[in-house]
Amino acid sequence: MNYNNPVPERTRGVIRGTLSVLFILFTFFYLYRIQGDLLAEAQFVFSKGVTTYHRLIGAIIITAVLYLLQWIVNLLTRVPNRWYALTFFPSFLTLTVLTDINTRILDDFSFGNWTWIYPVLMVLFIILMFFLSNMQPDNSDDTDSTMATFLWPNYLTMTAMIAASASIQGTNDVYHYELRAETLIMEGDYQEASKVGAKSLATSPRLTELRAYALSKNGKLGDLLFTYPLDSVGKQLILIGDSMTHHRFTYQDICKELGAMCGKNIHTCAGYLDVMMATDTLKHKDTERLADYYLCTLLMEKKLSVFADSLMAMRIFSDSLTSKYKELPRAYREAALLAQNHLIDYIDEEMEQRYDEYCKLRDSYNNAVERKNYLRRQFGDTYWWYFDYVK
Repeated sequence: MNYNNPVPERTRGVIRGTLSVLFILFTFFYLYRIQGDLLAEAQFVFSKGVTTYHRLIGAIIITAVLYLLQWIVNLLTRVPNRWYALTFFPSFLTLTVLTDINTRILDDFSFGNWTWIYPVLMVLFIILMFFLSNMQPDNSDDTDSTMATFLWPNYLTMTAMIAASASIQGTNDVYHYELRAETLIMEGDYQEASKVGAKSLATSPRLTELRAYALSKNGKLGDLLFTYPLDSVGKQLILIGDSMTHHRFTYQDICKELGAMCGKNIHTCAGYLDVMMATDTLKHKDTERLADYYLCTLLMEKKLSVFADSLMAMRIFSDSLTSKYKELPRAYREAALLAQNHLIDYIDEEMEQRYDEYCKLRDSYNNAVERKNYLRRQFGDTYWWYFDYVK
């Protein structure tokens, strides 16, 4: 090394400092914001609910351990400054294995293909480190080469490892939505829970269950349920009998808040709600939320005549519901246009005009696929679209 030339020393400091900051920021953000809920679910399942995972503390500890691993690797290897980023490879690989979790692994823990991929990659890494450590020194290390000569290979390598770690995930977006909504519900943030994945057309029965609960807690179930994409499978707002070993917030938690735990002989949401509505409902502490669950379930099942009769009976029989439904929730008014009956008195002129626009647009397309797509763009957040196109 030419000690009269300060450029390589300064370059070494810039390389190590900037790459360390990049690694720490990415790892912490990835663990805390993107994979935190997944790790919390895994901790809950694997410990059978005995221990819990704290997203912030967990992200800090794991990031620190992975950075310590890089520090050890750097001590054991002597790679040229140009390839210093490669010392982060074992840490990125370990991070990838740690966060590659899916429902199959939660059902039956296994490292899967990582049992052979991880050791093979580590052996290849060791061979590469041995080769680089024994290379003839790059002349550029002892000359006035620009800093960019050293930086661009490191940044390019670091970017590739970040992209690889972030792209290898065992779960899809919907599962992440489910876990995020579940976490927010457990934290009592129902407003944010109802917004999770709201802009995505992808959904699932579990996500619908969590959204419905969050909307119900905000008193918006009858207004906003059908503004979200709804899965055509199941059509249940409460997944009776769903796995209680994977979920931190279960269907029994919902049932308990609606008035009573679900009995073992009840296997469907409709069956549970029928039993609850057959009891002395009007003396129930949460009559309005229970009524919304019952009425929205009827709408999901497209039982418009039963919905209309039930709603009228509730309005006449219950002072609290009459006060609440002085103006019907949006989905109920949209359904009322289809059901007619006595509910026609509660339909406003603006709603009638919008339904006329829906019918005109629906009748203007002969092609079924085009009709469905165009109607989704303008009326996909209405009960009318759900009634016509969700099987």
